[in-house]
Amino acid sequence: MPVGGVVNSQSTSYLSNKDLDRVFIETLEMYPAEYTQFTKMSETKDRYIREGEISALGPLVYKPEGSMISLESIKQGNTKTVTFKNYALACAITEEAKDWDKQGIIKRIPEFLALSSQYTKEITAVDLLLSGFVSTYRVGVDGQPLFSTSHTILDPWTGAASATFSNLQTGASLSASTIAAARDYFENLVNSKGLPVRAGRRILLVVGPALRDTAKILLENEVDPTQNYSTKINVNQNSMSFMVSHYLGSTYAGYFFIDLDLMDLRHIVSKPFQRRMWDDPWTGNTIYGISGRWTFDFFSAYGVCANAGS
Repeated sequence: MPVGGVVNSQSTSYLSNKDLDRVFIETLEMYPAEYTQFTKMSETKDRYIREGEISALGPLVYKPEGSMISLESIKQGNTKTVTFKNYALACAITEEAKDWDKQGIIKRIPEFLALSSQYTKEITAVDLLLSGFVSTYRVGVDGQPLFSTSHTILDPWTGAASATFSNLQTGASLSASTIAAARDYFENLVNSKGLPVRAGRRILLVVGPALRDTAKILLENEVDPTQNYSTKINVNQNSMSFMVSHYLGSTYAGYFFIDLDLMDLRHIVSKPFQRRMWDDPWTGNTIYGISGRWTFDFFSAYGVCANAGS
């Protein structure tokens, strides 16, 4: 990302060449916002946010007549702190470029900055998933990356880790069996006392168009697409929806299963986008800028599982 730049009439001929009645601007329409479909959005005015986890309670215990009531305890476990990052971009316009803007390009600069902002949101959102296999980049409340074989479950008596679970799949490619394994993962989730955790609406997210057709075939066919000679029912039909992310990775092979009711993927805004325009008193340039402060992060990995692909 460039630090800054000046639209100058001498080096940018389309702003000053009077022979050009129209110019082609290489800014195309973007897809509707995709990150809003797989992240929970919230706002805060705090410098940072800090969250923790506590253990769950178990089922009731049979109490014989006249006996004491059994006591349960609630223990606090791990905590995590999230801070926010600043994102900004500006464009400076010389006085000469403003005077000779025959094609009306300068008035569209706020539109260009808005598109840059949308694109930045998308790539930082997808990076939350793509970096989920890297333990040194971003970790959850249990100290594990988003996708790991060693996520911890609290001991309700001590607050320490008492068990582990994995949300990292092993299948190398997207298939009927890997979808079935994801369904089993969500159906078998339990809390710190071993009680079932209800799963809800699920989506399969693939990055780039490479897996789009595969996902459609596996989730929409009435018969098992892996059994070409058979009429075996496809048990994965309509078990979840799927979506394609068009950012960061047209050739990326990974795929992600997200439970929209359980997942904890966050888009937290500390300062909404603000657009500004001011004149530099020393040069006479007009500067158009946009800035915002946010983060894409997670605390709990319960509602997602994934495979890095091959």
